Amino acid sequence: MTVFLCAWLAIMPGVCVLPAFPAYAGIGTGYPPLDSYPALMSIYDPSLGGINCDSDCTTVATGPLTEDMYFTSGACHPDLLGATVHFPAIDFSMKCVDTGGLIDVGWNEYYQQEVLYFDVMWDASNPPPWLYWLLDDWEVFAWNQWQ
Repeated sequence: MTVFLCAWLAIMPGVCVLPAFPAYAGIGTGYPPLDSYPALMSIYDPSLGGINCDSDCTTVATGPLTEDMYFTSGACHPDLLGATVHFPAIDFSMKCVDTGGLIDVGWNEYYQQEVLYFDVMWDASNPPPWLYWLLDDWEVFAWNQWQ
């Protein structure tokens, strides 16, 4: 995985932070960095409610949910919130605008290994062909890099 730290990220007006990108996650924690895990792609559709969102399905971690977030954004590990992640094997990029209780590093029984889950906001009636693919190659870019 390649990490590009190309800009400061403005979370709120007047407040800037540099996100904890995967190259730095894990240092001194005893855990491997996020970039050492393959990505496992899944989808979620907040319009369905239930497990797809918390009690307020009109809001994601970065603010109000908007229609243009579908097919371009999703839930990522909290350390990636605000970044854009690119998956070269499927020629797809997503903005990390949300998190979730299961969006973390975890054991995947099917692949028999630990993976880093990514949950793309997608219309559940028409899932992408790469649903549940395991992707070894993924890159993190600062917000707006792929716009």
